[in-house]
Amino acid sequence: HAYRTANKKYSKEDQTLIRKNFAQAIEKANQERLIAQAEAADEAGKVWNTAQEFGRVPYMDKKQIADLYGARIQNTHLLVPMRDIVGKLWGYQRILEDGTKLFCPGQKTSGCFHVLGSLDDENIFVAEGFATGASIKQATSRTCLIAFTAGSLLSAVADIRKKYPTKSITICGDDDIYTDVNIGRQKAEEAGKKHNCSVVFPYFNK
Repeated sequence: HAYRTANKKYSKEDQTLIRKNFAQAIEKANQERLIAQAEAADEAGKVWNTAQEFGRVPYMDKKQIADLYGARIQNTHLLVPMRDIVGKLWGYQRILEDGTKLFCPGQKTSGCFHVLGSLDDENIFVAEGFATGASIKQATSRTCLIAFTAGSLLSAVADIRKKYPTKSITICGDDDIYTDVNIGRQKAEEAGKKHNCSVVFPYFNK
């Protein structure tokens, strides 16, 4: 493509320099992002190692969550670990008493998930939120993987499908029927189609 301003067309030499500078800027941004993610993982590990492994918080009672399922507690907050496919802890999702959900500043989120149960299970469910995953686990006794956000569904399912190509994977998508753009349904259907997974959604009485 030719680069131009409103009244000037750049020479080939200028265009080459612009592309070079642009590539260098992207590389620098990527390096800074990786450094920030590594630092966030270190800080998350410190918090995680001091959090309580047993107990309950108000959010669990509100959502009728029977067990921590690998999450931990800090004061009245629930900490849900976010690990990659090899088990490295990159951060956690902090769930406040009122249900507000926060990630660690600068942490890696793509490709991170939390497993309720064991990936040795031949039938794996995938959901967005911890409360939804806990409900599925309690109702089915099957393993449920938490992707945390609709945008992370694709990367989480991709990693599981790559490592376990023969497992049955069912995506329990969020159906955001009261929003202008139904991201939950879109991302769930996209992940299901791309990685050969069953996809189900909650039923709402309208």
